[in-house]
Amino acid sequence: MCITLMKLLYFFTSVCIGIAFLVSHEYTHAATHAVNIKSENTTIESKRRVSALREILYSSAMLFDYSKLAVMIDWLQKEPRWRMKDAQISLSPYVARDTEFIKLFIHELAHYIDIYAIIANRNGYDISDDFYHISWQKPTIKRANQGTMDFVSGYAATNQYEDFAESFVFYIFHNSTFADRALRSESIRHKYIFLANYIFPHGYFQGTDFSIGRVPSYV
Repeated sequence: MCITLMKLLYFFTSVCIGIAFLVSHEYTHAATHAVNIKSENTTIESKRRVSALREILYSSAMLFDYSKLAVMIDWLQKEPRWRMKDAQISLSPYVARDTEFIKLFIHELAHYIDIYAIIANRNGYDISDDFYHISWQKPTIKRANQGTMDFVSGYAATNQYEDFAESFVFYIFHNSTFADRALRSESIRHKYIFLANYIFPHGYFQGTDFSIGRVPSYV
């Protein structure tokens, strides 16, 4: 019983440290555009979550172009719990845990960054393609040599866009595990390097691991 309580306490502490890092790490108003975050509910919990989302967006570790982004905490939305469509992220407030709510938001934010913030250059080249080509021939067709170990999660293996979003979240929350898995998979290594070089320069999030122990390799 004592061991179980200690594990729960460790988990709670680790996750709280993770969220604190995300919402306050080198906090600066770095975003180039103010982001419209709406919530029709004005409860203390709703205001707290809106504040957390705003701090994440304006953290210097998350410096991206949010000129097209809008965020809505939709009190009529129960399922799906999250969605990103036409540059608007909608989140269901009926996610009980703040940790899960934050991860869902960051997953959808990754889709926005992938589609809208990583802009193709003047020659029409989109750097996202470099990430996609690591594991994908086409958006939903994997390269022949790609197996379970070449994706950070089962959901990442569904298509190239979920691969990007899941890898983005994994890099932030489980960076140490990501780096360890990069030693066993060339594809994972290339994904880690891509995120480190093009998405999170200056060493942001490297060495983090906001979880109980290490994430099993089969996840």
